Amino acid sequence: MGSELHEIIKLIDLFGIYFVVVPYLANRFGHYFRIKKIYNHKKIIKVSVPPKYKKKYDNIELNKINNKTFKEVALEFSKVLIEHFPEEALTNFYNNLNELTIKNNKLIVLIGAGGCYAPLNNSITISDFDAIYHELFHMASRLYSKVDGVSYVGFKQRSTKLSKITYNGIGTGLNEGYTEVLTYRYFKSKTYSSYEFETDIARKLETIIGTDKMTELYLKGDLSGLINELKKYMPEDEIIKFITRIDLINAYEIKHKSIIVRESIFDIYEFLLKVNALKLKKQYDEGLIDISTFKNLSNDYLKTFEDRVYVSLNEYELKNIKEMYEIILKDINAPGYIENHSNSK
Repeated sequence: MGSELHEIIKLIDLFGIYFVVVPYLANRFGHYFRIKKIYNHKKIIKVSVPPKYKKKYDNIELNKINNKTFKEVALEFSKVLIEHFPEEALTNFYNNLNELTIKNNKLIVLIGAGGCYAPLNNSITISDFDAIYHELFHMASRLYSKVDGVSYVGFKQRSTKLSKITYNGIGTGLNEGYTEVLTYRYFKSKTYSSYEFETDIARKLETIIGTDKMTELYLKGDLSGLINELKKYMPEDEIIKFITRIDLINAYEIKHKSIIVRESIFDIYEFLLKVNALKLKKQYDEGLIDISTFKNLSNDYLKTFEDRVYVSLNEYELKNIKEMYEIILKDINAPGYIENHSNSK
């Protein structure tokens, strides 16, 4: 879960559940208007380049984790990361691990949180033990710049000075989705069913970026690097729109269907299909693949897109995805498309 829950958790610790949950639930009534504001947001969002810090620790000590079970899990997590990822991608992990604190608080489940990572003070709060690997990945990808007041956690950035303007930052949806991808891949743990759409989109994006590159950017907290990868195929304003559309889906909590959500899903799907097609066309133009390979990879990618999507338990039926993709292929002059299309007439 994101760091925006941390302030609520601190209030629970101080005042108890009643004086926190009631205002929290009351706050939900304004949710629809905030979602619409994000959807119509015209302000250019500035994405920061994360600072580069040196590795502070060579040994894993975990002196601040007092709970034996939590310490054992943190050690297991550490062994898996060290085994699977290059050391240069683990600077944030090493810098955070020995200063990490973990505590249990069953009350936060009442506000829908299995766990929460707070990047400003590098702490995890857990109500559901299954959530711990997810939260540890947040820790492993976190850095905080006191100079510009920006926290970087995976693909999420949040300004502590401008949080109200930037809607709690950018990249929350993609970050939660890719965190789930990694959590399941390395620990066979599927933590948050509420992130199923975000997880699916993150997996589709990884197909385009490549597993090694996307994981490296995530662990370095480098959303700007991810945007640079996508700028090989799309303009930055379209990339920002794609990321914020996922944020909108992530933030949507209303139990009825919404035209805004449906249009956002289409925007996200169209972006991914176009980027993948442009990537394959570039490979074809450079002589790296032939027409047959282009068609096979293109069709395989299209098959990963479902015609029904669930957001907040609402089903959205998405028709004409195939037709959308044919228009994209025509617009980019995809290899073999014009010949096949004219022959079919």
